[in-house]
Amino acid sequence: MVWSDGSPVAEADLLVLDVTEGESNVPHGLRTDAQGKFAINGYTGQKLILEARSNRRYVPSANGPQPMERTEKARITLERPTETVRLVITKLR
Repeated sequence: MVWSDGSPVAEADLLVLDVTEGESNVPHGLRTDAQGKFAINGYTGQKLILEARSNRRYVPSANGPQPMERTEKARITLERPTETVRLVITKLR
């Protein structure tokens, strides 16, 4: 997991939905390490939706709630026991 400038997002929250057998509404949570890396144990052909949120604190604003820094939802199908997925979060402030 990286910021848009390529630096790692340490201790970001990652939500994982298994949609192999249809839509799921029960997410599994993970957290990235200090280098922004994470591991998912799965199987070949498993279909997942990934969405990550930064670890930066919410900052109240006079203009109302600010959006949470997060990735777009990524749909992936696991093809190998070890593969790399790059998720990018854009800093909002």
